[in-house]
Amino acid sequence: MALDGAGVAVVAGQRHAGLNGLRGILCVQIMIVHFIMAYLPDALTPYNPALFPPTANPHWLTPWLQLPGVTLLTGGNFAVMTFLALSGYVVTMPYFEGRADRLRVTLWGRYIRLTVAMAPVILLSWLLSQAGLYAVGAVAAETGSVIIGTQMPPAELTLPAALRDMAWHVLVTGETHFNSALWTLRYEFLGALMILALFLVMPHRLRAVPVLAFIVLVALLFGPFAIFVMVMLGGALVHAVRVPARAVPFLAVFGLFVGSYLPGHAPYSWLPAPFTAPEQVFFNVPLYNMLGAVCLVAAVSRGFAGRWLSSRPLQWLGDLSYAGYLLHLPLLCSLSAGLYLALPRGDVALLVNLLVYVAVVLALAAPYAAIVDAAGIRWARRFGEWVARPPGAPRAAG
Repeated sequence: MALDGAGVAVVAGQRHAGLNGLRGILCVQIMIVHFIMAYLPDALTPYNPALFPPTANPHWLTPWLQLPGVTLLTGGNFAVMTFLALSGYVVTMPYFEGRADRLRVTLWGRYIRLTVAMAPVILLSWLLSQAGLYAVGAVAAETGSVIIGTQMPPAELTLPAALRDMAWHVLVTGETHFNSALWTLRYEFLGALMILALFLVMPHRLRAVPVLAFIVLVALLFGPFAIFVMVMLGGALVHAVRVPARAVPFLAVFGLFVGSYLPGHAPYSWLPAPFTAPEQVFFNVPLYNMLGAVCLVAAVSRGFAGRWLSSRPLQWLGDLSYAGYLLHLPLLCSLSAGLYLALPRGDVALLVNLLVYVAVVLALAAPYAAIVDAAGIRWARRFGEWVARPPGAPRAAG
């Protein structure tokens, strides 16, 4: 997803530092969101009362975490949407740079790119389950977190299921028994393939007709979940939109405003809620998050907060974002859950737990990104170039 590492985010052969830094921030945000889901679930009740039912004794932080603006910290859907918008922006960049042949390379290498780093983490999750290190049931009983209690059900964590998840379940059907955070990869994979195919056949003029046809097709195939593909298309079309320099800060502020959308809160009461059916009302959140994500990516791609986002720590986080995304949930459900049960209950212990959990995820993600994820990028590129190479053309060196 844009989750798949910042090394591919390039402009004319050079990494776009701002987008890379944004990716790093989003990676840490996702870790924090899932931590809140596990230990302070009622902070997320406005998003989805069924998944995050109110508890009898809410934590004192709960009302603070529901304040407009602060919801950027708890808005996991906004992070996902921004990741996907980044992915759409990145994979279609060659089209707008006059290097459309590179789209075929990305298309053919996409499965390898995502799977090489994903598969070992699924195997790790299986090993953690076999060792009895997932403590989600005991945590859910204490915190009232419905969603953490459903993670990694032991009866489903078999080796054959792990192999199926690695091979095709996660990317094609969206089934993910060993790491529920991987549900997003289905839209990253299928969405990228569809968008790459669109841009391979789309002329540089008269884009409106194929884009509209694409939107109709995606809506028919995915229903309300089409939002998660549409945001990738929005990220891709950011290239084609001219944004005056003076408008960039306003675009970023608007993106962050709708990105922090919280149903039922006064600042957003003027916004319509297109999804009204009880089983679909939740989709109003990703709908507005989609708009916010595209606006934010457009602003950052035009230089918004560029100096800050280009800082070395954020570049480091951006480089390991995909690895961190893959690793964080198994570690939350094992390491962090174990710490929660072992430490005294209280705010200080919860803060220590958060810091240890994030630090360990990043410490493991750094070498994982440098070794495993880098290999996936390299192998995907080589395979894509091999398949897309015209007949009789010499093989690229290296």
